[in-house]
Amino acid sequence: AREPGLLQRRARGANDCADIETAQKSQMDDTMLAALRAGMGGLSQPGPRQAVGNRCCAYSFDSPYSAGGLFVNLKTFAGCGADFVQGDAARSGCALYAHHAWRKVPKAAAPDAAATVDAPPTTLGVGVEGGFEAEDAKYDVEKVRSVAAVVDGAPKLIALPNPAVPDFAVALVDAALDQEASDAATDRAWALADEEVKESKYARDLPQLSPEAGGRAAPLDPDPATWRCEASGDAENLWL
Repeated sequence: AREPGLLQRRARGANDCADIETAQKSQMDDTMLAALRAGMGGLSQPGPRQAVGNRCCAYSFDSPYSAGGLFVNLKTFAGCGADFVQGDAARSGCALYAHHAWRKVPKAAAPDAAATVDAPPTTLGVGVEGGFEAEDAKYDVEKVRSVAAVVDGAPKLIALPNPAVPDFAVALVDAALDQEASDAATDRAWALADEEVKESKYARDLPQLSPEAGGRAAPLDPDPATWRCEASGDAENLWL
């Protein structure tokens, strides 16, 4: 069967969100508890260096911000959007998932917000003091995590914390969602373009040979832009 198109998925997204909100408000029942207990067998928390797809779907561009949130397979630790859970569960043989859904909420405007917005940046950087304001700084992020089990071909969610959920299932969900994502490096804060370069302790007292010992007639400047070959005057393809 063909995967649903983008427009179809967006249309279904609103229904996914409604289903998830309903599931999160529901109480644990015997069917869900039995599914959790059956699904926990053989599962373990991810290792310290194990890649966990808790930021992006392995089959699409879905993320925790997407309609339906993001599911994380608790056996393979692959992320998948709401449209792919049923197929992923069939392929992996695992019916238990961690789930989290994120929503951006605009922050309340501070009294001096207008002055801050109008002030020109003094540093070339994003999200740093004196630099450009990061887009994420304008929002608070509401996060809801749940444990999910695929029952009769459809994922059922129970929002956490919930005292009826077994402690081991809660530990699995927390470990999967708290693990640093495999693509987290691409989402870190930008480095300053004019970051100060500190002097290396190894170069501070590095001796230079005298002309009598085969060294240069003049000391070598720390700035590589000033380096020239003493024989030809060339500034490129230099060998030390």
